[in-house]
Amino acid sequence: MRYWVQTVLSPLQYSVGMPARVFYKTMQTFSSHQTLLRENKSLEMQLILFKLQQQHFQDLERENKQLRDLLRIAQGLSMRVMVAEVLYIAADAQGTEWILDQGETRGVHIGQPVLNVNGVLGQIVEVGPITSRLMLITDTMSGIPVESATTGMRAILQGQGAGHALSLMFIPKTEHVDIGDIFVSSGIDGHFPRGYPVGQVVSVESAPTEQFLSIRVAPAANINRQSYVLLVEHAND
Repeated sequence: MRYWVQTVLSPLQYSVGMPARVFYKTMQTFSSHQTLLRENKSLEMQLILFKLQQQHFQDLERENKQLRDLLRIAQGLSMRVMVAEVLYIAADAQGTEWILDQGETRGVHIGQPVLNVNGVLGQIVEVGPITSRLMLITDTMSGIPVESATTGMRAILQGQGAGHALSLMFIPKTEHVDIGDIFVSSGIDGHFPRGYPVGQVVSVESAPTEQFLSIRVAPAANINRQSYVLLVEHAND
């Protein structure tokens, strides 16, 4: 009788205990899910921190290379030089003025030329006690006397602002200028050291209605990615 009673009651007993078992299983599943979410979030944070550290090390390596290259260039110049750090880009419509961490107390002065390892960057246009403002050669207010490294032809390289473009001004159609020609600083203004790269010709156009050639030049200096620059004294100082 006991056996048969157990047989009859077992399904009922199982049904009575079912909600508790379901609740327990659900709580176990929820707890495991929460644990996995926490672990996933922790791993994501570790990955972000790793990427940030990797980027930081890459930035440090790039800056160290810039400093080594600047020091190498400085040793080849006969003028006094000074390394300056780019603090930030000034709020300028053309984005062509940078603030440097060297100022009047270190001897920085208006008109002082600024270079990097690839070429001429621009000149100082404003000086404070501990900072200064650099106007890039791509600024529309900038003009630098240059000469062809191939033919010696002299001209003025004018900044065009947006897009970091330069334009070779007032070149007659009788002159021969090719794509790829290098123009260097002529030094006749007494500011920039002679023979330092300024830009490379990227296009030459001759419009029938125009008196002069339309020549676009890409700056030799890498204007987009700079942390340090080189300030040099005037050639006649």
